[in-house]
Amino acid sequence: LYTRKFKEDDEIRVNSITILLAATSLLFVTIFLSYWTQDTLLNLNNDLLFIQVNLYGGIICVFGIVLLFFNSLNVGLQKENKTLELLLKKDEERYRLATMNAEKMNIRIHDLKHQIHQNNLNPDAVNDIENATRDYESVYYTQCKPLDIILSEKKTLCDKKQIQLFVTADGKLLNFIKSYQIYSLFGNLIDNAIESASKVNNLNLKYIKIRVFQHQDNVIIEIENYTAIIPSMKNGLPQTIKEDKENHGFGTKSVKAIVSLYHGYTKMTCENNIFLVKIMIPLSINLTNK
Repeated sequence: LYTRKFKEDDEIRVNSITILLAATSLLFVTIFLSYWTQDTLLNLNNDLLFIQVNLYGGIICVFGIVLLFFNSLNVGLQKENKTLELLLKKDEERYRLATMNAEKMNIRIHDLKHQIHQNNLNPDAVNDIENATRDYESVYYTQCKPLDIILSEKKTLCDKKQIQLFVTADGKLLNFIKSYQIYSLFGNLIDNAIESASKVNNLNLKYIKIRVFQHQDNVIIEIENYTAIIPSMKNGLPQTIKEDKENHGFGTKSVKAIVSLYHGYTKMTCENNIFLVKIMIPLSINLTNK
């Protein structure tokens, strides 16, 4: 009953037989002190001893509750970490496929343009075909390939939802981060921004701004968007408004986990309907470790 006040679901898990046996032993000790010893203590007419024994019983009971409580939290953290690990592996596979598709598409577009010019087609026809294939080419050149790929993917989605995407990024600052982690980090953040911006009716406010720049000895990543719905924050992270909370809300946790791998800091704020994600990662430590 105590633990359920702190758990979002109704299932309490204990994953250690040692913890379970210890808690059971404490339970029997508490029962013994609080029940079987009472008549004997009362017959002794020693009030101080009576108080001490019952106090010890209460302390042991609280210790048992705390033991189970922290074990339950540990089980929850293990489950969450496993989920984040699986999501990151999934993003790694998605990045690999996205890279292959981008390379195949760029080769196909290059060959098509070559054929067009070789056949000496009408200039107007050439322009029409080039315009049709332009959407499939990478429209961002930040000097960071995984960032270019994810930005190009999300630009297409933003265009469909009439969301303006503004990018100012020095991608080479991110080259010490693993490619699939860059893909996952920006993918999760931009997906959240798109979901939020798509709910805005005013076209002038349907925008996402992305900045990657250096400040002193740190690389700074900022992603900003206007939101019509103010999110509730918990432990510095926005809480999902979807009903299935157990299977959602891992995107921002994944971002925070990736940033922490590089000794970075993540801050998410919402002021005046402007949701801002600010990430700071030290360059000197990571470049040295690399």
